[in-house]
Amino acid sequence: SKFINIHYRDNFLFSSGYTSVVDKKCNFFYEKLVSRKFIKPCYQTVLRRELNIEQTQWKHIYQCKICDMPDKRLAEFNYKLLNNILCNKAFLSKWKQDTHSQCNICLINESSKHLIFECENVTEIWNALGTFLKTNIKWKHVIVGFNYESNRKVITLNSLISYVAYRIYKY
Repeated sequence: SKFINIHYRDNFLFSSGYTSVVDKKCNFFYEKLVSRKFIKPCYQTVLRRELNIEQTQWKHIYQCKICDMPDKRLAEFNYKLLNNILCNKAFLSKWKQDTHSQCNICLINESSKHLIFECENVTEIWNALGTFLKTNIKWKHVIVGFNYESNRKVITLNSLISYVAYRIYKY
């Protein structure tokens, strides 16, 4: 019929405007999908306020704590720690009604910070490690590491602290 006007379209509307998709590879479509679905982690805002971290430092923190980490298990652990998705009693009590969110030893709400850094069982470990390294290890060092520079010593120090935190978490 002369009133039906069917065109094969090769231009589609993306966030950047109309784009021809004729010669595009899969990577083009993947980047468009990721850019639409990516949500900045919301826990960064909490850590930024709590630990006095500037917004511009996050890229370097992720580089030091995840990308430069020699062991991928530690990198995964650090990612979960940075985004507050480690499994603990407070995290589990959100879904299960019968689970108590208190630490068995301290009888305090068991958050990731308490489980890895503040519990009575682990304070001696952090004090001994701090004495050995001749530094005062704080919660900020466990979370974001020493990110003021990137050299072999700092990478080794961050790996050691991450390994100790990982073993405490697994225990």
